[in-house]
Amino acid sequence: MGVMVGESEVLKNLNKALSKINNKTRKSLAQVGILVKGRSQALTPVDTGNLKAGHYTSLGGSKNNPIVEIGLTATYALPVHEDLNANHPTGQAKFLEQALGASTGEIITIIKNGAKI
Repeated sequence: MGVMVGESEVLKNLNKALSKINNKTRKSLAQVGILVKGRSQALTPVDTGNLKAGHYTSLGGSKNNPIVEIGLTATYALPVHEDLNANHPTGQAKFLEQALGASTGEIITIIKNGAKI
C-alpha cells in the first residue's frame, strides 16, 4: 500500500512548483526586455546620444502577474519615435516599435523556454 500524502503536503509542493514558474517567468521577461532594448537602441536616432542612452527596462507587476517595461527617459522620446517625416542621419522613427516587432519570434521562444520546469 502506497504512502498517503496529506493535503497540506500537496499544497506545499504545488506552491513550490508555482514559485519556480513565477521565478522563471520573471527571468524570461528580463531577457525579453534586454533583447528589445538592445535592438531599439540600435535603431534609435542619434544627435547627442541622450535618447539612445535613455532606454531602460524594469521588472514589475506582482508575483503572480509579472511584467516588463521597456521605455525611454528622454522627454522628447515620443515625438522622435512618432515623426515619420523626420530625416535622421542615424536611426529611424518607430525604433522601439520596430525592435519589438522584429523580436516577436525570439520573445515567444524565450517565454516558452522559461515556462518549462
